[in-house]
Order: sequence, then structure tokens, then C-alpha cells
Amino acid sequence: MKLLKIASAMALAIRLVCATQIGPRIMLRASGSQEQNTENRELLAAATVPSNGWKQLISQAHQLEKQGHYSEATLTLRNAVATTERLGQSGPLAESLDELANLLLLRAQYPEGERLFVRAVAILEGSPDQVHRARAVANLARCYSLQGEYDKAEPLCRRALDLQSRRLPGDELGMAGSLDTLATIQFGRGHYAESESIYRQELAIRETSKSSDDLALAGNVSSLASLCFVLGRSSEAQEFYRRALSILEKSLGREHPETARIWYRLAELYSAERQYGKAEELLTKVIRVWNTALGSESPGVALASIELGMVYYRESRWDDADILLRRAAAISEKCLRPGDPQIAVVLNNLAAVQRAKHQYREAESLYLRALSMEQRTLGPEHLFVSRTLNNLAEMYYAQGRYQEAEPLYLRSLKITERSLGTAHRDFATVLTDYAMLLRKMHRKKEARNLEA
Repeated sequence: MKLLKIASAMALAIRLVCATQIGPRIMLRASGSQEQNTENRELLAAATVPSNGWKQLISQAHQLEKQGHYSEATLTLRNAVATTERLGQSGPLAESLDELANLLLLRAQYPEGERLFVRAVAILEGSPDQVHRARAVANLARCYSLQGEYDKAEPLCRRALDLQSRRLPGDELGMAGSLDTLATIQFGRGHYAESESIYRQELAIRETSKSSDDLALAGNVSSLASLCFVLGRSSEAQEFYRRALSILEKSLGREHPETARIWYRLAELYSAERQYGKAEELLTKVIRVWNTALGSESPGVALASIELGMVYYRESRWDDADILLRRAAAISEKCLRPGDPQIAVVLNNLAAVQRAKHQYREAESLYLRALSMEQRTLGPEHLFVSRTLNNLAEMYYAQGRYQEAEPLYLRSLKITERSLGTAHRDFATVLTDYAMLLRKMHRKKEARNLEA
């Protein structure tokens, strides 16, 4: 059975803090109560900032963000936007809008972030400052990609890359950021070979650039690690994760929420390798750090709880897994937009727990909800769809519902072969499962031919 993980570009590829461009990452969403508590203070403080202090405010926000104080950083950047609006200067206003929108994306506040990016792009359309114009376009593309709107994201991203490659030959880091977004789009679409090629182009730029930001490099390295993990290259993934972790611990400290992202990903890897004790230890640390930074009701904490629930499941701790996953599902459905991949993941994994407890009716209902959500959000040919199809087919097989299981196995095989190739272990798993079904249906010759 395939328990699902957050691995699509919408919630997927880990990216880390970078002052000029924050790349795609697992989004750590703050709970709503934290936002409400700061709203009035933001409005009051905006009226008291000196008109010449917007650059200092942005610098202060960067420091707060590096320290993991996201609410305070958001407050400071809102003050910077208010200050530049009073100044009436388009360049400073566009820069302040872009900075605030980047931080809102980090906190998964997509609608407001999108509005601010659109506004920044509009301001810079006629500007001679093509460096910031290209980066604003690239950031809007990234915003769309994180929401799974790849058809909107890709043309913008390619537009930014064209501008940076032909007209701005000195803006290597801007190009690296745009490449990162394009790689994430392809990752989200399941085009893994193309995604890896682009991520490695980005890595080459960041490693050779004299002005490269270490945190941006860590983000690129962690994205490659995530990709290697999805492709079953665990040793390579672990090397990349450890490199990213070394950079982050040196730059941000061990207790920073960005550092905890790498712990989270390493825990996924340990869990897949059946090192459950190591995985549980790391996930407990992640939940503690994210609880402090984001609040106990945040989807970021729910995300870590999903993974810990998977560890409990693999240790046959059904009741512990059930409690944790139900709580994660409640938080995710409360805080995220309908159809967010995180919701589908927790539903799928909760279904696996119910199946293990022989609660087949509830398990089937959960699988079908997850499948419908994934097909609508990610598309019918996405790898996540294949894994949910396989899980549902396995349950039908266990119940003796062979006729219902067969078309699900066949569809899962087709998607897995297209996405990962016939040499991948996931393809072998689905193939073996389908062959077992054929034998149960007294079609042994077909099973032998399939395995030949």
C-alpha cells in the first residue's frame, strides 16, 4: 500500500528564505488566530513610520524572517508598503509589494500574495528597471505554480527567463530563481526528468555565482533532494538533504522553522527506509518548532502530524495513527482551500488506517474522496492519482471484489509507467499486485506473461 506524501509543487518542493526571491517550499501556514491578533497593530503602526524609512523596514523584516518571526515580519512589510504608498514613488512601492507578497507566499496566504504580485507587475510594466520587472513576473509565476495553476505560471516564467537571458546577462541569480520556478512547475506536472535537468541548471548558477545566497542554494539543493526521493534515489536524496541542513543550521540555527523543513524531509526518508525511531524523533522536533512559530492549529503542524501518523501506521499503532490523522484532517480542511493536495493526502492515509482496522466502508469513502480531489486538482494522469488508484484496488482485492479492482490496477500501471518508468520500484509493486489479482481470477497465463 502506498501512503501518500506532500510531494507536488503546490505543497512540495521545499524552498527556503531568500531576500530577493523566496522559492517554492512546503508552506508553513500560521493559524488564523495569530493573524487576527496582529491586524489592529499593523494598521496603527503603519501610520507612524517615517516617510523615509521604507528601506530600513524591509531590512528589519528580513532579519525578523531569518529569526522565524513571521507575524512580526509581515507587520513590518505592511508598514513599508503603507510608507511607499504615501511617497507616491512607483519603484519603492513595487519593491515593497513584492517583498510582502513573497512573505505571504511563505505563509501560504496565496490570494493576497497574488493580488500584490499582480499590482507590482503592473507598476513595473513600463519601468526601465528590467531586473526588478523580470523578477516580479517570475514571482507571479511562482505564485500561480504554488496554487497548481501551471497554465498561467509557465508562460510568465518563460517570459521572465527570456528577458533575463537575452537582455539581462548579468542577472544570474534572477535567472536562477526563474529556473527554480520552471523546475517546480514541471515537478508538479510529473515531468521529473525535465524538472531535474532545470534544477541542476539552477544549481550550476548558484554554485558558481560569487554573490549567491547560501539560503537560496540550500533551497535548490533541498528541491533536488525531494526530487531524488520521489524517484526512489534515497542515498542521493539523503546527501542533498544533509548539505541543505548544514547550510541552514549554520545560517539560521537549529531551532528555526526553515531548518525544521529539512528535518521533516529527512523524517520522510527515514520512514521510507523503516527507520521509524529516527523518523519519530525528528517529527516530534518539527512539531515542537512549528507549534511555536505557527500555532498548534496551523496546516504546517498538520503536515508534520500526517507524516508522524504514517510512522505510527507502519508500526501497526492503528489507534495512535487514527487520532493523529483525524486531527490533521480537521486542521487541513479548516485552514486550506478546498482541493488542496494536503487534504487529499491525509484522507488517503486515514483510509489506509481504516482499512487496517477492517473499517472498509469508511476506508472506501475516504479513498474515493481523495481520488476525486486529486483528479480535479492535479489532473487524471498525476502520480498521486496512480497511488490512490492502487490503494483502492488493493482494498477491493482484499475484499474479493476482483472485477472492480482490475481497471484500477491497469490505470495505475499506465500512469506509473509514464511518470517513473518500468525500472522504478513503484511500477514493480503495482505490476506484482496486478499479477496476484490475475491469479486470483484464474488467469495464471496472463500473470506469468506480465511478470516475464
